[in-house]
Amino acid sequence: SFYVLYKLVQRRSRLITEYEKPNDEGFVGSSSSSARPRISNTSNLSFPLKEYVFMSSWNSASNSTGVVSLDTLEETLMRGYRFIDLEVYSVESKPQVSFSTQRAYDAMESNPILFADVCRRIVTKAFTTKNGQDPLFLHLRIKSRNPNLFEMMANILKVECETRLYNKKVTMDTPLEKVKGRLVIVVDRTYVPHLE
Repeated sequence: SFYVLYKLVQRRSRLITEYEKPNDEGFVGSSSSSARPRISNTSNLSFPLKEYVFMSSWNSASNSTGVVSLDTLEETLMRGYRFIDLEVYSVESKPQVSFSTQRAYDAMESNPILFADVCRRIVTKAFTTKNGQDPLFLHLRIKSRNPNLFEMMANILKVECETRLYNKKVTMDTPLEKVKGRLVIVVDRTYVPHLE
């Protein structure tokens, strides 16, 4: 057991020298809200995404009382969050963002806002922050079985986000430099297992 432990310590030392810690990569941060961690000033962008840490937000357009608004989304973006989560519903046959504490597809607990307006706000604000050159991941939990909704969302993303949209497949091994300053769409397949 001593030999196995010795080999593990050796391997750990080798891995640490091979992959630098995130703080050694030039992240800037402090306890104040004005200085947020930024990846854009890191000295090495060639590591895969799985080697970085991104500030994440759940129900990013919803405030503490569950009210969904563009202002709340903008505030989340301005705080430096780079993994944004939204619940999308089909309301009057249009994709709209809302909030619910339940998994049900029809259990909205806030007045919805148009998905197109959300995308427009993301593109105009997310890349003007201090960490605006970092990638932005837009995590969508689509709570609808309306097949037309997906086509509408794709068209909205193309129209509103085309200048920033990263249109290739992203995996945990994608180098950070490939998605720098881009918007990456992430769809939660547990809500739409039929979606290709």
